[in-house]
Amino acid sequence: MDLTALSAEYRAAAEALQKRLCELRKRLRTADGEEALLLRRRMDALYTELSDLKVVTAYLKDYYA
Repeated sequence: MDLTALSAEYRAAAEALQKRLCELRKRLRTADGEEALLLRRRMDALYTELSDLKVVTAYLKDYYA
C-alpha cells in the first residue's frame, strides 16, 4: 500500500467518524443529565480524533507532491 492509498483510507475513516458524530448530535438533543455529559465527552474525543485524521490525510495526500 502506498501513501496515496493510505490517505484514502484515512479519509474514509474521517467520513465514518463524521457520520457517527452526526448520530451523537441527534441523540444529544434529547439526552439529559449524565447521558448528555457522557455524550459530550465522547463527542469531544471524536472531534479530536477527526481533526487528527484530517491532518494526517492531507499530509499523506500531499507527501509526493
